[in-house]
Amino acid sequence: MATLFGFYSVVCESLGVNVIYSFFMLMLLATQLLQMQTYKHQKFFINALDLLEDAWNDVDEDPMAMQAVEMNYHCCGLYNANDYKYRHLETPSSCYRYQNATLELNLFPRGCVEALETSYHNTMKREDIFNWSLLISECAVFLYSCVLSILLFRRSRSAPVPNAENGYVAPEPAQRINHCNSRTHLLSN
Repeated sequence: MATLFGFYSVVCESLGVNVIYSFFMLMLLATQLLQMQTYKHQKFFINALDLLEDAWNDVDEDPMAMQAVEMNYHCCGLYNANDYKYRHLETPSSCYRYQNATLELNLFPRGCVEALETSYHNTMKREDIFNWSLLISECAVFLYSCVLSILLFRRSRSAPVPNAENGYVAPEPAQRINHCNSRTHLLSN
């Protein structure tokens, strides 16, 4: 909506519409900055950690939940593969690359807590990159609209000055046929 409003202000070269669009962009910029400072996905990490701990606590009765986590995050055990040995359990095939339990080299070295933490940090890093790129593009659009508003203001305030040598006055621009910059209503007959 704001983009269409800005496009209309550029096409019509209307100072008032462009100032309103600049205000909209400033509000979007402030909202994006506020969102970046206040909204963090800590609940995502805490909920995923709770699910991981529940799956690990129930690994004796229902190993499928923990195996699903291990296959999803490519990890083994809560902290490492030795966690299964401490609980006197056999290491499941989900702890191995390609579910190949024949080679000890295929065993995932990291635990699921570390894998979950790494996944959370990577997600936050991607979100930060996206938010900063969006903020930078909004700043560029806001600055462009401010510069355009200033140029339109200067053009509207400048009066044609007669040439001192021959008395030439620049002709007035022709009336536009479309309704851009027109005082008539768009739906009038």
